[in-house]
Amino acid sequence: IGLIFILFGMWQWEAMGLSEAVLTDPKRSGVAFVLWGSLMFTSLAIMQIARVFCSRSFTVPVWKIPLMANPTLLAMALITLVLQLTVIYVPPLHAFFNTTSLPVESISLAGAVAILVFILIEVMKAVLRRSMSK
Repeated sequence: IGLIFILFGMWQWEAMGLSEAVLTDPKRSGVAFVLWGSLMFTSLAIMQIARVFCSRSFTVPVWKIPLMANPTLLAMALITLVLQLTVIYVPPLHAFFNTTSLPVESISLAGAVAILVFILIEVMKAVLRRSMSK
């Protein structure tokens, strides 16, 4: 998760033009930096939610474990997601958390990175199952 997060952060830093903006236009870089930070904050939260669902078992695929097998975990994941989106989309909280509202594209990118984490964990579990069966 750490490596994916760092690579995603670097990619978005460049995509948002922060490398050049920091040097040429500090005011523009401030706005872009808050957007970038909000995206990173949200991405990490969503990646961790994906990880927690995969981590319910170290060998059994996530789709073989009933979603309601642990209703407390499901509730906590939903609460975490709602709180995260509240911090991002409720303007009075922006100043305290130094966040800004994210466009749909940014939320989609955060979701895509979380799906990547989900897939990688499931692949690692499949490799572990295969090695244990030998």
